[in-house]
Amino acid sequence: DVLGGGTYVERDRLAEVLERVADAFGSASPRAPSPALPAPTPGGRVAANPPAAAAPPATFAALIDHVDASFDAEHGGFGMAPKFPHAAPVHLALALFRQQGSERHRDVAIRTLDAMGWGPLHDDRDGGFFRHCRHRDWSGPEQEKLLDVNAALLALYVDAFETLQLSRYGERVEDVLRYVQTWLADPVDGGWAGSQRADPEYYAAPSSAGTLATIAAP
Repeated sequence: DVLGGGTYVERDRLAEVLERVADAFGSASPRAPSPALPAPTPGGRVAANPPAAAAPPATFAALIDHVDASFDAEHGGFGMAPKFPHAAPVHLALALFRQQGSERHRDVAIRTLDAMGWGPLHDDRDGGFFRHCRHRDWSGPEQEKLLDVNAALLALYVDAFETLQLSRYGERVEDVLRYVQTWLADPVDGGWAGSQRADPEYYAAPSSAGTLATIAAP
């Protein structure tokens, strides 16, 4: 059974989280015994137990409300610290603007796109986006750069440019594509590396110090 979950835990908090999970496991009430398994089928495999009754599915409106509730109206983006560049909620906001003319969701999309694209999450030196930021206001970027994050944001800024017709989003599309093809693409064997490792000393040095390609294995 699931006792807890999350998307990211800082290293110095992991022990605390594990202790909480252990406490939850120790205090959990005993589970009801599982029903006996049915007899094996002729092929020797045991058929699965009938699924438990599922909760009724949420309505589309309820899902939108749930996503909207996680929007950070002060700093843009979704969720609190650490702040991740979630693309799916912004795609949803853009779709609601296209389909329903929702100015509120247009504002949600623009505030998030601008906070990500012109804040610490964006690498002004080499282009592309960092993995996430440690603080709610998008400060303290974790400087590892992932292929999947940049691919997701590339598609997001294409969607934003086509939907909102704002030239700055087209410029970010070109920026991300330039980063991916310059730093992650493998011109010899094809494909792309999965990540570029963080290098705080490189980003702390003046930009005239040159460039550094420290790319992890695909």
